[in-house]
Amino acid sequence: MNPRLKTGSENAIRLCLSVQPSDRVVIITDDETMEIGQALQSVSQTITQSVMLIKIEDYIKRPAKELPYDFVQNIRNFNPTVSIYAAQGQIGEIQVFRSPLVKFLTQELKCRHAHMIGVTGQLMEDGMNKDYARVFKVTNNVFNKVSNATKLLVKDDYGTDITFILDPTNLKWIQDNGRIGKGEMRNLPAGEVFTSPLSAKGTIIAWELGDWMCKKYGELKTPLKLDILNGLVFSVSPVNRNDSVAAEASEIFSNYITEFENGNRVGELGLGTLIGLTKFVGNLLQDEKFPGVHMALGHPYPEETGANWDSPSHIDVIAKSTTVTVEHTDGTLEVIMRNGVYSTDILK
Repeated sequence: MNPRLKTGSENAIRLCLSVQPSDRVVIITDDETMEIGQALQSVSQTITQSVMLIKIEDYIKRPAKELPYDFVQNIRNFNPTVSIYAAQGQIGEIQVFRSPLVKFLTQELKCRHAHMIGVTGQLMEDGMNKDYARVFKVTNNVFNKVSNATKLLVKDDYGTDITFILDPTNLKWIQDNGRIGKGEMRNLPAGEVFTSPLSAKGTIIAWELGDWMCKKYGELKTPLKLDILNGLVFSVSPVNRNDSVAAEASEIFSNYITEFENGNRVGELGLGTLIGLTKFVGNLLQDEKFPGVHMALGHPYPEETGANWDSPSHIDVIAKSTTVTVEHTDGTLEVIMRNGVYSTDILK
């Protein structure tokens, strides 16, 4: 096994998924990510003899337009207790392939599911090599600060100034602390808390875009400005209109969020807690875990957050170097992050 993949694979299999000899592990990969899939397979086989590696391209041409019947049946017949998606995302796959697949794995088969969409060797060496015991503690500390908050106020020096209205009674905060339970889907690398806000108003400056756009654009040199009212994005524009790449990204992003019902509605608010990261790497799977704020439009994870609406689309955006203020139920304000650094009582 490539040494740079070993520690990351060990963390994923042994710590995050807690694979045991009795487990049955299915690893879903693709041509581009095969080396990582094989590394996860190799580590899994040191624990359990029941490991299945399945390659997407053996069943359907990419980008996938559906979830193939024989693909699903082979997985169902194997009857896994643990599943990993270690493959790349492609345009149009989230609605017709990835989302139905995750639903099948977590809701029907009740797998402990690690979703490593767009994972690379760099992420296995970086984000998957952090101290996950510390990530677990910091994530819990952040959760304790925000779980009963009524508002989250977010600002940065680039122009972000947005208020998220929260509903701690009906809309739950979820911990992605590196431990994955039965029937749960969590991204790896791990490290965030997230909820579905009741509403939002203001402006967020987005330096990175989710889904397949992350691979296309990475970290934008010129960010996008998203204006939001009543929880809906009503305007998207590049901060510098002379940047042709940002202008193109702005147009594609705008089309994406207006293609489906509720696609422009704020569905997720997240705080990254993967302590130890030092910079963005241009891959949203890891960068959204960077200490700071990310927001997604569309699908609000209603099965977990309790949101009473849904959307077939979901796309994240990431702000940078944010200052985050929590308004508690008694009206008091508390700064839990300043310029991208958590307060000392969170990091203790």
